[in-house]
Amino acid sequence: MAQFFKLYTIISLVAAISLGFPQYASLAGLSERNLETILPTLQAQNAHPPPSELNDTSVKLVNDKEHPWMPL
Repeated sequence: MAQFFKLYTIISLVAAISLGFPQYASLAGLSERNLETILPTLQAQNAHPPPSELNDTSVKLVNDKEHPWMPL
């Protein structure tokens, strides 16, 4: 009985997790009628610009006398 309960719990958790995330599928293969319904609801967005250079360079690798570069 305990094994059945464990199995039921695992299956329930997997089902809850898989149903909790939306599916993002391609629009290819949809009928023209479906596309006419869906496309007006979509909003175009511009891509965010890339991040600028780091101001804190303390984590960068150095090549000086104390820390010489060594080939692999």
